Amino acid sequence: MKKLFINLFVMLIAISLCVFLIELILIVFHQEPLKAFLEDPGGRHLILKESKNKSIQYELIPHAKGYAFGTYVQINRYGFRDREYDLNKGNSYRIIALGDSVTFGTSLPIASTYSKKLEILFQGPGKRKVEVINMGCGGYNISQVVSLLEEKGLRFSPDMVVYGFCLNDLMLRGSPNSKYITRNFFTQHKSWFRFRFVQLVASYLYKLKHIRALENEVHYLQRKQIESSSVALEESASNIKVEDYSIVAIGDLLRESKKENVPHFAWSYASPERIKLMQHSFDMFKALAEQHHFKVVILIIPFLGKDNEVLFPSIYEIIKKEATLRNFHVINIANDIRKDIAQLRLDDIHPNASGHSLLAQALYGYVSNSVFNGQ
Repeated sequence: MKKLFINLFVMLIAISLCVFLIELILIVFHQEPLKAFLEDPGGRHLILKESKNKSIQYELIPHAKGYAFGTYVQINRYGFRDREYDLNKGNSYRIIALGDSVTFGTSLPIASTYSKKLEILFQGPGKRKVEVINMGCGGYNISQVVSLLEEKGLRFSPDMVVYGFCLNDLMLRGSPNSKYITRNFFTQHKSWFRFRFVQLVASYLYKLKHIRALENEVHYLQRKQIESSSVALEESASNIKVEDYSIVAIGDLLRESKKENVPHFAWSYASPERIKLMQHSFDMFKALAEQHHFKVVILIIPFLGKDNEVLFPSIYEIIKKEATLRNFHVINIANDIRKDIAQLRLDDIHPNASGHSLLAQALYGYVSNSVFNGQ
């Protein structure tokens, strides 16, 4: 036992010396492994936290405010980027807008988002009071959207749920926002991370957990790209068994795949696994809608590429087919904006304020004509 204790003591001394030397080297060479991570000029750590619901993964922090996602953000007491609402809607017709960073309003003031523009369109004499609650959160995929609706959205007794469906919503093996959740933990425990060796270990563990998840997602989709680009898979596409799925649409997508610079999200739609994810999520939407008596609208957010053309039309058809099979109303303005894409984009995914206005107008037309019979 004495010899064992001596060996353990020597080993601890050796480890301590190694740690000390590493710390000294990091100081001498001015290395702070977490410096860039902790600075985070984007500010997302101010408004995001880990969710207790593992299906949601992360969520907005109630009462948080600050500069994040390229704009000033203020979160209400329920954890949404919107003003305060009562759970009791009274005589109002209540619409909930769900989705990712587009619905949330990246780089835009809240008043410029399609949810708030839609709400304003219903204001005026003789119009029924309509409330449109923005429950979007940057980076959410289709599974997180459904889980958020089930856990929090239903509390507001919606008459209609609008899902702002981005074409990358079937990606699921990691989100960049996980970085900001981890940063929130680091900032709350700064005393632990004043040592650079601890920063080094923490940064390695972060990369191991979160960066690998993102890399796995990219590698998965790259494999789909390689597989889908082969003539063999294109010829055997009809053998893919996915209930209610258009095999013709798969073939169209594979032919389109020969274009250069195809974004990774496109390959999600060549995967039966991801199509089944969409089907399952839409089934959950339908079950909740029937149980709680609300309408579902799928608002497809068009891909705003730099060329004035509608890319990947088969993807839009896939989404529309799955939605209409469940009696959801589908709004797709992609063809209508073909000539104006350059004037409507912040980037390939995010529309600017003018783009949000078009989305709001499309929603207003459906709600006012089909729901309120033009009144």
